[in-house]
Amino acid sequence: MSAAALAAACDRPPPAGGPPPSSDQRLQTWADAPDGTAVPVALGFKAALPDSAVAALLDRHGLRPYAVYLTAAGLTTSQRRDQSRASLEVIAEAREQTISQLRTSMCAQQGRARGMLSEPPQGDPSQQYRDVLGRFLEIQKALPQLERGAAMIYGVEAVGALADVKAASTDPDVAVFEPGWRGRTATGDSIVVPQPPAPPDSAGSPPAELGQLKPDEIKSRMSQLADNGLGSCAGETGP
Repeated sequence: MSAAALAAACDRPPPAGGPPPSSDQRLQTWADAPDGTAVPVALGFKAALPDSAVAALLDRHGLRPYAVYLTAAGLTTSQRRDQSRASLEVIAEAREQTISQLRTSMCAQQGRARGMLSEPPQGDPSQQYRDVLGRFLEIQKALPQLERGAAMIYGVEAVGALADVKAASTDPDVAVFEPGWRGRTATGDSIVVPQPPAPPDSAGSPPAELGQLKPDEIKSRMSQLADNGLGSCAGETGP
């Protein structure tokens, strides 16, 4: 269903800048919509879930996702498509995109290492070296796990029948339940669906081993990263 059709299903949107209606108020508004109306909802999970668990949850409630929110190795990202194309396929697309983004970010550290080593250091560069190495090693460790299906989905936006959307609110894996509503902005009316919040540990953390290395050992690892990508980005030529 198009955004225009969704908007037609609701009336009297709240004023721009005002507080959003409660979940119960939003659901009651959709209750007056024609049969078959696709109701949008955002779901945030209690913990990151693997693809199969998310697909099972959505299938269990008859919901079709059009946006997937993921976090892994310090990266928080999303994959979305138009609501009219909502499908479980977006879950696989989201994992593929996230892995690609992480691989690009990992190998960009090789170019950063080359650039930093080619410039005269300003003071002690050890901490900067640790930051670059830490980011590289964090992603390098995570990628094989993610390629094997490690959990990284922390939320979705989906559409479904009103009764199915309501039922999802009581699912044991759901921590955040946000039905969409018709909101008014300076440019007009639109359907508002809040993004599920990212988990508090999404910032990532560098490997503890780096804290034990001496400055000359850190510089040696940086040189290896610049030269051959520590075996993971040998074909890269720059950031």
